[in-house]
Amino acid sequence: MKNQYDLSSVNKDKTERDHSLRKIYARKAISQISRLISLQDRSPLSPTYGCFHRDYWLDKTSDFPDAVRQFGVQSLALVYKNEMPENIFYNKKIIRDWAIAGLKFWAKIQHKDGSFDEFYPNERGWVGPTAFTTFTSIEAFNILKDEMNDTDKNLLKNAFSKAANFIVKGESEEDHLANHHAMACLATWKAYEVLGDPNLKEGYEKLWNGFLSYHNSKEGWSTEYDGIDPGYLSATVSFLSKIYQSNPAPEILDVVKQSIESCSYFVYPNGFYAGSMGSRNTLHFYSHGF
Repeated sequence: MKNQYDLSSVNKDKTERDHSLRKIYARKAISQISRLISLQDRSPLSPTYGCFHRDYWLDKTSDFPDAVRQFGVQSLALVYKNEMPENIFYNKKIIRDWAIAGLKFWAKIQHKDGSFDEFYPNERGWVGPTAFTTFTSIEAFNILKDEMNDTDKNLLKNAFSKAANFIVKGESEEDHLANHHAMACLATWKAYEVLGDPNLKEGYEKLWNGFLSYHNSKEGWSTEYDGIDPGYLSATVSFLSKIYQSNPAPEILDVVKQSIESCSYFVYPNGFYAGSMGSRNTLHFYSHGF
């Protein structure tokens, strides 16, 4: 008979289950990398080398490059650097080169004030095109920097600095989206870690206080337009948890715990999550942080 206090078999089962789930997620992600690569301009002789917005560089149905498409750099950096099940892209130098080209194109399309465009030319969006892409670019940079030359590293650090300082200035769009404010915090914190600029740390604190104005600490949810949206609340959990990994502040953990409890009320017996009762009708679920 098993000792009722012996949890070794339980922990072993949990570890095996976690590894199995990781493989499932990895395979699903890797299955999309070829499609992602097909979206990128991979010709070193092209003036748009590194661009992931195929409608712009190939089809010419867009007259400006959408910066958000440059998210692809993080995926390429991850599959290049990490051994995973069925990862045929691991340690392939061409994948590294395409990721770096994507980073350089991202820096190339940055406005002088540090911002980027997503929906229309000269949009200069606060979080959508600027903070989100700054985060993914920094993540890719951290993975690849040891294999980059000094010129490219300095180019990107300068772009990170301009973008982060633009983010710190705050929103002008009045979007009232808590997950955007959480992402602003994340992008600025990551830029501070890379650059070591104390002004960015101060900027992060300012942005964090701004986020808290959107968080209902009594009920554990954060405002998306005019109420709770479970899908984007899971995004907020993900973004804040990424900060917490290197900045384990108790106030971050408190918000994450409150948000996770609120999210738990929107997981249904049939396996669905969130949905039409949310303020933004979303069905997506950001799992990191949970």
